Amino acid sequence: MDGVQLGDPLTDNSYDDDGYRFHDVMHLSNVAHLGWSPVIRKLVNRKRKRSGDKTDEVEDGARALLVEEVVLKAIHSEGKRLAKDGGNLKPGKPERQFPTRATITFRLLKSLQDHVEGLEVHKNKFWEWEDAIFHGARVFFELRKESQGTVTVDMSNRTLAFSSDVCIGLKGKVAGIGTATDATAKAPEAVAKQAILISLGFESPSAADLGQLDVKLLGGNRVSVKARGRVREKVWALGALDFQLSFFEPKGQLCCTAIAISD
Repeated sequence: MDGVQLGDPLTDNSYDDDGYRFHDVMHLSNVAHLGWSPVIRKLVNRKRKRSGDKTDEVEDGARALLVEEVVLKAIHSEGKRLAKDGGNLKPGKPERQFPTRATITFRLLKSLQDHVEGLEVHKNKFWEWEDAIFHGARVFFELRKESQGTVTVDMSNRTLAFSSDVCIGLKGKVAGIGTATDATAKAPEAVAKQAILISLGFESPSAADLGQLDVKLLGGNRVSVKARGRVREKVWALGALDFQLSFFEPKGQLCCTAIAISD
């Protein structure tokens, strides 16, 4: 945001692959459904330091951040416990936590409300907490399945949405340029994949490299790019957050120029 990376690359900080590296989506769910997240407020530099009272110290300070992290850990732990009790917890595979609203117990909701006593979010209703947990768990599950994607928060309509496409329309600086040609002029996604890999520095992409890249054309020269393995490592090393494509057909051949965009 504004040229500044929000947060740090995370791991699960666990012996087991339980997906906790994606738990920030739960903070975003709190934003969408509770209008509250001191963690996100700090990350986006929106602490209320100019309010002239103790709002920043109490609501946006270190204690409030810790409380929110404890709340999310409690939700995640309860979700894992319920999945285990239901026989749905399998190592290395994402489990759908809180698949129905009925699995969110009043005991959990009351416990969370007790945790946030003295903070502004204590005024929120139980049904709002239920929304935050249910929809946050849904998007958390989708992120674990896909490993990447686009999460959209609409604070006006109080919604949290997930798309497996990765295309954010970033206007940044050029991190790399690549051009590829398809003599058959029939496979735009295939030639786009070649051009994207070249823009990342793979001058002669191998079959293995091609297999680590998923490309989906979205129209209007917009493209969703999802990478794995060493291709994803290259994407991250360049800070390539988005790609722009341009197609042209000289003499019956299909050509594509790909521009990797970084923030």
